[in-house]
Amino acid sequence: MSRLKLPRVTGWIITGIGLGALKLDALGLEHLGSFYPLTDFVLGYIAFTVGSHLNISQLRNAGKRLSLLILAEATITPAIVVFAMYGIGGFPIAVSFVFAAIAVAGAPGTTVLVVREAQASGVFVKTLVAAVALIDVVAVTMFVIVDTELSSGAPITGPGFILTAFPYALKSLAIAAAIGFAVALSVIVLVRTIFGHKLIGATMVTSIIIAWGIAEQLDVSSILACTFVGVTLGNLIHDQERAGEAYVNNFGDILFTAFYTLAGIRLDFGSVIPLAGMVALFFGARVVGKVISTYVSMSLAGAVVSVRKYLGIALIPHGGVAVGIMLFTQSEPMLAEHADVILSVGLAALAVNQLIGPSATRLALRKAGEIGRDRP
Repeated sequence: MSRLKLPRVTGWIITGIGLGALKLDALGLEHLGSFYPLTDFVLGYIAFTVGSHLNISQLRNAGKRLSLLILAEATITPAIVVFAMYGIGGFPIAVSFVFAAIAVAGAPGTTVLVVREAQASGVFVKTLVAAVALIDVVAVTMFVIVDTELSSGAPITGPGFILTAFPYALKSLAIAAAIGFAVALSVIVLVRTIFGHKLIGATMVTSIIIAWGIAEQLDVSSILACTFVGVTLGNLIHDQERAGEAYVNNFGDILFTAFYTLAGIRLDFGSVIPLAGMVALFFGARVVGKVISTYVSMSLAGAVVSVRKYLGIALIPHGGVAVGIMLFTQSEPMLAEHADVILSVGLAALAVNQLIGPSATRLALRKAGEIGRDRP
């Protein structure tokens, strides 16, 4: 894929599809559950990274833009996707809302990488980087709301379930935030009193595992708990946190290779071909939702023309949190009948996205006139 100037993640997913097609004994679907500790940690690391990019001091001037964007992403994009998957695709309403949560998620890692490669800087870039991190938090919260309602055994018959499930999801969000803050503060105390800065990397890895484990035990969102660990460390000890990320980056590619390859193994490519129309429908609805929600929110916020016109296509990339939501559906009994379809459609759309998403972001940066403005 690198030789073809395409994202490596596409190659990882295709490799997984190929391994799945070989029907190897050790990589059968019945054995994939043994890899959950690995995929859980990678999801925790992705969530941690998302949170660490939410630097509050840098977001003060963009408060209005980001607030309206988050509101639009939580309403307009899901509404368009639900209409497409339920009204046109014929999926049950609960499954359509799961697709909506997947659609909202972005790809902070891919976006930041494209921005760095393009040496881009400016108002557009600041809005983009902050937005893509916040949007993932919205996506996870949406899935928590849907999962909370499904776990209660109450049937989802329309959007009204949001009103009943929201208080429980808000409670889950508060507990996850408390876990994240407590673990992060413990890390800061230990680094400053016992471990020293030389062990910040290993301590950060441990904090991700502990936050994930506590959240699992308390039956709240582990992804959100790890996100809040990243938010706290990224704002209180920014430089040390970046050093810790550098430590993990040394073996990050190995983790991501395994994560996306395992996701590809779960994808039955034979089942994707009959669902090609649904893949196109989901992909198209997501892109339309992103473009409309960003244009409306940025217009209301009085943002500059470049941000209004091009932020939507810059948010097209899709990544790890979306895959995490897809994998979580595999363990939800109420979605068992549709779990494979959700995974097939979601991963196929993500693979297509990996072909055009990074290029779309770079195009948006060029149209905004901010490429090459990040000087040493």
